[in-house]
Amino acid sequence: MIKIMLTMNFISSTLFMFLNHPLSMGLILMIQTISISFITSMICLSSWFSYILFLIMIGGMLILFMYMTSIASNELLKLSNKLIMSSIMFLFIYMIMFKLPFMLKNNNNLMEFESSMMMIQENSFLLKKLYSNPNNLITLMIIFYLLITLIMSINITNMNMGPLRQKF
Repeated sequence: MIKIMLTMNFISSTLFMFLNHPLSMGLILMIQTISISFITSMICLSSWFSYILFLIMIGGMLILFMYMTSIASNELLKLSNKLIMSSIMFLFIYMIMFKLPFMLKNNNNLMEFESSMMMIQENSFLLKKLYSNPNNLITLMIIFYLLITLIMSINITNMNMGPLRQKF
């Protein structure tokens, strides 16, 4: 499953190079964010990191969307047939490439399960280590620093100045 998600991420990265409209680029970035969030939630024991990553990226995408709609609001989205055909071709090639090894592979599911369980135990230990006694002060300091930075950035920004100012 992780290989399929990585393949989708690779295909969307190659498509990103051929796009020139800001909204289509934003859609590709959102697809990559969702796939990376799924991959991190599959790898880690708890999925809080993937939730935070997804929320931060979606917040950034909202800001990017506001900028792009204020700058290029009348630009039309044009999809070329060459781009559509090349993306479909890449998709089929990668599906065939990943399906062939699964058909030829022996069943070693027990060894894969044991290695994944060991990895889950290591991740659980690392998560507990983050909030243990010597590190909890550093974590609290980072939380307060981020809160102060958020409050200062809200106070610095002014609605009447900058590219998103109201025009009246």
